[in-house]
Amino acid sequence: MAHDVSVFIDESIAIVTPESRSARVWIDEHVVGDMGVLFLDNPSSAVANEEPLQWFGGGLVVEPRYLDALVAGMKAAGLDVGCG
Repeated sequence: MAHDVSVFIDESIAIVTPESRSARVWIDEHVVGDMGVLFLDNPSSAVANEEPLQWFGGGLVVEPRYLDALVAGMKAAGLDVGCG
């Protein structure tokens, strides 16, 4: 079974790639800000930043310190998240 979202983690950056339409829609509806740092479901979880999202190779660029909250939100929405 394919994942809805693939996550690649490096020491200084994470790339969160939506592999399904539902994952891309979720990101579009729930994540705003540079480096994916403001989650609309929980605005207090990160600093507000009005910059556009950063995309690289089809994946959302996220600072690792925000990855846990992002993945938790995706899983709570029923998305299957895997490492790739």
